[in-house]
Amino acid sequence: MNLFQLDPGSVAARARAASRPARMPSLAQSVFFGSLGFGVVSVGVFATVAFGERWMFQHLGEAGAYGAWALLFMLATGGVLSPLVIGPDKFWRFCGLFALAFFIYAGVWVGTYLSLHGKSGELLASVLGPALLGMTLAKAFDAAHVVPRVAVMLSLAHATGYFIGELLYHNFSAPLGMLLWGVSYGLGFGAGIGRALYACQEPVRERLNGFPEPDSARSSRQNPV
Repeated sequence: MNLFQLDPGSVAARARAASRPARMPSLAQSVFFGSLGFGVVSVGVFATVAFGERWMFQHLGEAGAYGAWALLFMLATGGVLSPLVIGPDKFWRFCGLFALAFFIYAGVWVGTYLSLHGKSGELLASVLGPALLGMTLAKAFDAAHVVPRVAVMLSLAHATGYFIGELLYHNFSAPLGMLLWGVSYGLGFGAGIGRALYACQEPVRERLNGFPEPDSARSSRQNPV
């Protein structure tokens, strides 16, 4: 999937042309920032559920409401998590990639849940949706070898955040219960997304570690103004 040019070759070419070395977030930074960033987005989206669910169902219908919430995640998350992507000129590339990946995830989630309903629909959606999101990310970063690992880690992180959040929702009155669900879902799934992004960029890190530092960056360090 060279559409977003986040594969190792494209990232390395942009990095070599840049005036400074590419920043490479660590695993801890990826997990922490993924959890925090996606958590903030999640609380914002779940707030619209807590305070506007009835209105949205009445005016948009069930499928339309779920689609609107998915769109909010798609529009916000790519920009928030783009600092976890290695290389220059990454903001819009990753925004587009994450929008596509989350669209697939949300489509599978909504379709599965509306088809089966109940716990069986939630459980199946919690496996299929995150796994396909991870596969889409891995394909874009040209890291097919991490697909099984990424699919498992995302499914586990998603299920943990989602179902702990659901438990909190049922044990606290509205709207607090819904907001706590958003916190749990965001922190849990966000940690998985951060970890997945780190894994998917293994080939990028290996490629960049094999290149010398750009001449412009080396000269500026040797001859400070």
